[in-house]
Amino acid sequence: MKKVSNSSTNFYNAEMLPKGIKTYNDVIAINLGTETDFIHTNGWLIKKYTSTRNIKDIVICGSVAGIIYKDKIELINL
Repeated sequence: MKKVSNSSTNFYNAEMLPKGIKTYNDVIAINLGTETDFIHTNGWLIKKYTSTRNIKDIVICGSVAGIIYKDKIELINL
């Protein structure tokens, strides 16, 4: 990740190939299928969410994230 404002670069290594990435302010959500990593733009892990089902999409708003499945939505605090 590279911040445009000050050109600083931070790295985060995901264990699998991402299915999708969503951002909101300083939070980045990486959808890895049945797992989602929420990381800060400084490269630190905020929260790791693991599910038994395949995650279709992610929505982030403030300190809450919505994990969207095929037939339901789960809300989690970050």
